[in-house]
Amino acid sequence: MLNFSRPARWALLLMPIFIGVNAVNATIDSKVYKSVIESSKQSLVTIKYVAKFETPQGPQDVEREINALAIDNKGLIVCSSLQLGTSRYLRVVNAMVTPSDIKVLHGDDTVGVEAELIATDAELDLSWLRIKDFDKMKDKPGFVDFDKAAKAELGSEILVVARLHKYYGRAVVLSEGRIAGQVEKPREMWVGRSGVDQEPGMPVFGADGKPVGLVTFQVPDPDDFSQREMREAQQTLILDAATLTKATQRALEEAAAAAEEEE
Repeated sequence: MLNFSRPARWALLLMPIFIGVNAVNATIDSKVYKSVIESSKQSLVTIKYVAKFETPQGPQDVEREINALAIDNKGLIVCSSLQLGTSRYLRVVNAMVTPSDIKVLHGDDTVGVEAELIATDAELDLSWLRIKDFDKMKDKPGFVDFDKAAKAELGSEILVVARLHKYYGRAVVLSEGRIAGQVEKPREMWVGRSGVDQEPGMPVFGADGKPVGLVTFQVPDPDDFSQREMREAQQTLILDAATLTKATQRALEEAAAAAEEEE
């Protein structure tokens, strides 16, 4: 049996979770593909950070890069908590970390600009970050405006965004699929089925090119379920735009309240 160090086990756990399913016949217009890819190139960023571990041998640091999404024109970023290392699922497997030295990379930037983690939502498995000195950025990212989202419904055609490794220039690729089901508990979410990948933290668009939601990793509260049940229940689902917008507003309010307490 192979034995891995704790950082190595954590890295394996945080490898992007992809759900492969049978491909569907492509029916979305190529112009929509081009539009979604171009807007995704502008709004997707890379989060580079140092993951700090506590081990029996002492603290350890591991550098990591993950994908994330800009969602306003003021430097607000949303990403998967599973990818960032702050997910409650990682607490169960003793692989939770403290992200530090967070930087955001966009376009051809290889250095990045500083950002701070401002809020997390354990139930949605999402984290929000804010770029510091956003106004001073030379190459500012665009953003996905979920306030102008389209409403999905069962059977709707969707385009799920993914990014290749930096070796391939982080090229944006799309998976065409459909809304194949709806979850009502623990909250309303969509079940997407597409040709290849569904990575937590990545946006989902409709056949008209408008955003419909965000892919998110879902897992029960570890205080209520056993580890076995958590593994059985974990899913990668689509959070609709309206729910994401409300969650973002809560995150901003919590961040503002926390800032006031520190003053």
